[in-house]
Amino acid sequence: MKTIQWVLIYFSYTFIATGSPQAIDEMSHRTISELSALLDASDADTRASAATCIGMRYDDPAAVIIGSHYFHNPIPLQLPVPMGLLVKLDAMIDSDSNTVVKVSALEALGGICYRTNVSSLIAKHLSNRDFHIRLLSANKLIVISTRYGTALPKETLPTLIAGLQPHNDSEEIWQSAYYLGEIHNGAESAIPVLEKVKKNKDKKVRMYVREALAKIRKQVKNDTGTGTNSFK
Repeated sequence: MKTIQWVLIYFSYTFIATGSPQAIDEMSHRTISELSALLDASDADTRASAATCIGMRYDDPAAVIIGSHYFHNPIPLQLPVPMGLLVKLDAMIDSDSNTVVKVSALEALGGICYRTNVSSLIAKHLSNRDFHIRLLSANKLIVISTRYGTALPKETLPTLIAGLQPHNDSEEIWQSAYYLGEIHNGAESAIPVLEKVKKNKDKKVRMYVREALAKIRKQVKNDTGTGTNSFK
C-alpha cells in the first residue's frame, strides 16, 4: 500500500508563509491564471495570499491538505507550470516592497519545485539583501536536494557559513546553523566556523550550533571513504 504523507500544508502556508487565512480560503476556487493576475494587486495581503495559494496548489502531490477548501474542492492544475508565473514570482522576491509578499513568493516556488525544476531560480536569491530570504532560499534548495538526490548549488554552503558570523543577528546565526545541519553531506568545511560560535551568549544559538556540529560530524563519519558530496 502506498504510504501517504499527512502534512498540515494549509496551516504551514497560512501561518508561516503567509497572507490572510480568510483571503486564502476565499481564493481557493480561483484558477492559476486568476491567482497569477492577483500577484499584481496593489494590496500586499492580496499578493501574499495569491502567492500562498499558488504554492499550495502545486505543492507535494503525496501530501494531504487539511483544513482548507483545497481539500474538499481541488482545482485542476495548470501544467506545465506557466513560465510567466515563474518569472513573476521570481521578480516579486527581488522587488516587492513587502517582506511577507517576498517570503510568500519564495514559498510558492518551493511548492512548485514538486512540478518543475526551479532550483536555478531559487539559487539566485542566496545573495538577496534580506537574510530571511537568503536562508529560506538555502532551505528550499536543501529540501530539493534531499528529495531528488540532486547536487546543491555551490553558493549554498558559503551563504550559510556567512550567516554564522558573530556580528550577525542571533536569528540569522541559529537559522544558518540549523540549515547547515540539514545538509546530508559536504558541510564539513563549516565545522571551524561553527566551533567559533558555539559559545555565543545566546542560548538558542548555542543549542542549534551544537546540534549542527553533531549532525555534520556524524555525516562525515558515515561518509568517510565514500567520496560523496552534495555540491556541484
